[in-house]
Amino acid sequence: MKQTPLYDRHVALGARMVPFAGWEMPVQYSGVLAEHRAVRERAGLFDVSHMANFAFAGRDTRGALNGLLTNDISDIAPGETRYGLVCNEAGGILDDVMVSGHAADYLTMVANASNHDKLVAHFAGHLPEGSWQDDTDTLALLALQGPASTAILHDLHLTPTTGDGALPPRGRHCKAVVNDLALHLHHTGYSGELGFELACAAPHAPELWDLLLEAGRPHGLIPTGLGCRDTLRLEAALPLHGHELSETITPLEAGLDRFVDLSGRDYLGADALRHQHEQGVARERIGLVLTERGVPREGHTVLKEGEAIGQVTSGNHAPTLAVGIALALVRAGSTEMDEELAVLIRGRTVAARRCKLPFYRREAGRKRG
Repeated sequence: MKQTPLYDRHVALGARMVPFAGWEMPVQYSGVLAEHRAVRERAGLFDVSHMANFAFAGRDTRGALNGLLTNDISDIAPGETRYGLVCNEAGGILDDVMVSGHAADYLTMVANASNHDKLVAHFAGHLPEGSWQDDTDTLALLALQGPASTAILHDLHLTPTTGDGALPPRGRHCKAVVNDLALHLHHTGYSGELGFELACAAPHAPELWDLLLEAGRPHGLIPTGLGCRDTLRLEAALPLHGHELSETITPLEAGLDRFVDLSGRDYLGADALRHQHEQGVARERIGLVLTERGVPREGHTVLKEGEAIGQVTSGNHAPTLAVGIALALVRAGSTEMDEELAVLIRGRTVAARRCKLPFYRREAGRKRG
């Protein structure tokens, strides 16, 4: 079992450590509910150094990598980060990734820890030898998430060293420095809140962690674990590989059409996805809010008038909404918005309603559920 550079910090803070994608990771410190509320109302600090990190260099690398991504990155600019999906020939999702532009001949990627080995083999089989490298073990990644994030970075005296000297807007990134510690700051996250992700060399991670917690203490920042990371992303309806995404689920079935190039560009899986778009998907991702007490879980059957129409892919009690919510993959066209449905939970039929996604949207300041 691998450990991140912050393992000792987690143990010292009393974190409950669990195995996750081959790593020992903190699932919670003070408790999932308390940590979830901290991120929604103040700020939380996550160690996400288990995420897979890759770098791509060389004159022809951008074109070669573009041949493996559903979202066109041929025009990605330095300082820009773009979401995309890596698919197999059938259009199934190998992983969803974030690609950042640094220069015409240099790009980086963050991917899911659980798919690290799969992507290493995929890149080895499809990209020119020597055009990419695996930086997972040499980099650390910390996620500062919550409405107080910007104020915390200000009090940290973090100084951007590229761009216009200001914190990057959403979907952008820059180099920065804190106490002579060089890092890369991304205005991205997986919580549905304002947030940033900070990458640095692995040996400097404990120092950066301590600096962030110290600067964030007056703002109510607390360390947060994987438990609330999952409830936060579920409320924001953000997909997770192995649940809403898999090698047997396509981006179109997952509702990620806007990240799929359906023009004539050639990339792995393009023909299958164009064909599916023309024929129509057989399944679709929907959102459910329970209208009776209960907690939906992955694999629970979704019912319409007693007939099974699909399965829950992710479900939990939503702390912000104080109700059970779920993402589900159901037969396309089998249900309409606001229609009354049900979820079979441990042999009990629990009433539910289809709702718009996401369940929670920070910008609108409202809870859709």
